[in-house]
Amino acid sequence: MFKHITTKYCAGLITAAILVVAPRAEATLFGTLQVGANPVFDLTTTGGVAGANPSFNFTGTVNGVQLITTGASSNSPGTTPFSGLFDSSVQVFNDTALTLTLRFVFTDDGFTLPNGLANAVSNASGTSPIAPTVRLLSFLSDVDGTSNVHVLGTESTVGFQNSAFSDSEGFSPTITATPNFTVFQDFTFEVAPGARLNFSNSLSISGVGSSVPEPGTALSGLAMAGLCGMVRRRREKAAA
Repeated sequence: MFKHITTKYCAGLITAAILVVAPRAEATLFGTLQVGANPVFDLTTTGGVAGANPSFNFTGTVNGVQLITTGASSNSPGTTPFSGLFDSSVQVFNDTALTLTLRFVFTDDGFTLPNGLANAVSNASGTSPIAPTVRLLSFLSDVDGTSNVHVLGTESTVGFQNSAFSDSEGFSPTITATPNFTVFQDFTFEVAPGARLNFSNSLSISGVGSSVPEPGTALSGLAMAGLCGMVRRRREKAAA
C-alpha cells in the first residue's frame, strides 16, 4: 500500500515539474475598429475568438462606415518554423459626409512558438478604387514587445486614389515572454467622404533558434525524478 502511494506521489511531483517547465496558454484572436473618437468596436462581436487556429468574419456598419472583413485568422499557438497573423480582406466604404479616421487593430495574445531569436515580416497592401482620397497615416507591427513602425511612402502625405499601395518590412524580435506572447498589427487610415478602401495584411514569424528550459528548472526536475527513483528502490528492497 505504502509502495503504491509513494509511486503515485512521485509521479505527481514529476508531472508538476514538467508542467512548470512547459506551460500552455489558450489563444485569443481580437479585431477592433475605432471610428474617430467613437468607442472601440469589437469586430469579433464576442470579446475575442479563443482556441487553436482562430478566425472570424464581420459584415455590418460601424458609425457610418460600411465594413466587410473576411478571413481574419492566426495559426496560434504557432509552430517553430512559422507563426502568423492574417486578415485576408477588409472592404471599407465611408457612407458619411465627413472625412473619418479609422483605426484597425488585429491581435492574438496566445502564441507560444517560436521562441528566442526570430525573423518577422509585416505586410500590408490595398487599393482605393474610386476618386475620393484615402491616406494611410500609420502602420505599426509588434511581436512580443518588439515594435516596428513602418516607413510610409506618399500614401501618408498625398494619399492614394484610383491606385494601390503596398508596404512590406522585416524585423528581428527576440521572443522571451512565457507562457505566451502577443502579436499585433495596427493601422490608421484617413478616409474621405464617399471613399472606398480595400486592404489586406499579414504578419509572419519564423524561428531562428529554439528556446530551452532554464538550467535550474530543468535540473530540479531531473533531481526530483532521481530522488523518487531512489526512494522507490529502497522501499522495494525493504519489502523483499
